Amino acid sequence: MPPTRLLVPTLIAAFATTLLFAQQPATPNPTPTLVEGEVQIDHSCRVLTPARPNAHDQRPHFRYNSIVCHIESDHTSDHWEQTPSTTPNGRPVRKIIVVSEREYLLQNVSATPVTFVVTQTLRKGWRIDSDPQPAEVTPTSAVFRVQAQPGQIVRLHVGARS
Repeated sequence: MPPTRLLVPTLIAAFATTLLFAQQPATPNPTPTLVEGEVQIDHSCRVLTPARPNAHDQRPHFRYNSIVCHIESDHTSDHWEQTPSTTPNGRPVRKIIVVSEREYLLQNVSATPVTFVVTQTLRKGWRIDSDPQPAEVTPTSAVFRVQAQPGQIVRLHVGARS
């Protein structure tokens, strides 16, 4: 196989690997706080829980609990998109758009209604493309609020695009 035919699959594989292993943006780690009636979930589907009684650090921590939060699907795709703006020579601009979609499965295991507060981190230059829209957006994260009755299982779809 000629060297040029090997170059294209190699570049595609390198691009895909870069996307798969892209690090989340570094964000300051404020001390999380527990709020009555809310279940706080981070982008990795970890649940904010109180510190253990004998723990050295008595602050709440995020821990995995697959009964309360489970990532049902996590997909990344890309496609070409043509923008209406043109280059100086009159040609339309085409660029690759990367779309990342994640679906959370959230279950209220308490005896009272709760609000799930899901914080999804955003890569630099990305924007949220979801329905429902987040309750709050910062340059590095989006916060979604989903209400659930006792025993109810709800789905939250979160999409982001470059």
